[in-house]
This record gives sequence, C-alpha cells and structure tokens, in this order.
Amino acid sequence: LENGEWKINDIIVLSPIGEYPSNPEEVVLAFLAAYQEAPDRMSHFLVSSRRAQQPPGGATSMLQINGDLGGMVVQSAAVSPEPPTASIEVTILAGGKEYQRRFLLTIENSVWGIDAIEDLSGQDTVEE
Repeated sequence: LENGEWKINDIIVLSPIGEYPSNPEEVVLAFLAAYQEAPDRMSHFLVSSRRAQQPPGGATSMLQINGDLGGMVVQSAAVSPEPPTASIEVTILAGGKEYQRRFLLTIENSVWGIDAIEDLSGQDTVEE
C-alpha cells in the first residue's frame, strides 16, 4: 500500500503460456481462469469422455454459476496415487454470489483432467 493505493511490485507467472498445468489444483484454477478469460478454452481441461458429453452451453454450463468471476479459493485438495484421482473443493465468487464446487479429476494421457463437477450446496453431480 502506497499513498493509500495498492501498488504492484511484481507479477509472477504461475504457468507459462502453452504449458498444461502439472497438478490437479492448477488444472482447476486454470479451468476457472478460462471461464473469465477464454470460455472456449475451458474444455481443454476436461477428460476426453467429458469433453465429448458436454451439456448445452459447453464447459461453462458445467459450473452452473452466473456472472463475472470475482475470485476463487481452494478449500481442500485430496489426491490418491492409485488409482490416480483427485478431489478439489473450491469456493467461487461470481456475480456477487458464492458457489461451492467439488472438482473430480483423473489422469488421462499423462495429464490431469476434470471428470465431474459437484455442486456442494446439495445438488447432484453436474455431468450431463
């Protein structure tokens, strides 16, 4: 904080452009960043079976959130080596509302991909 205003000293690139995220948490964060920046790229972070069976509206509609992304916080992350699966719980702020989501991931072709997104407010898994 400088003179009552925020000052940015450094910008750190978390993942170089063109490089696929290396762990499940980074995949989820990249998926959510794509929601705001390039919704057409969201499907790149899905496993192939989920990519082939996206609901109307594509990967964006799998999130079941409305409005501009205001922020996100990973609440928990659990990874199992055998079989390779991961569960990442995230609180998403969008359109002034908080959404709780659980992302279920698996490894496909040596990279992590999102297989399902669960709405933790009590609704069913978003898979259609």
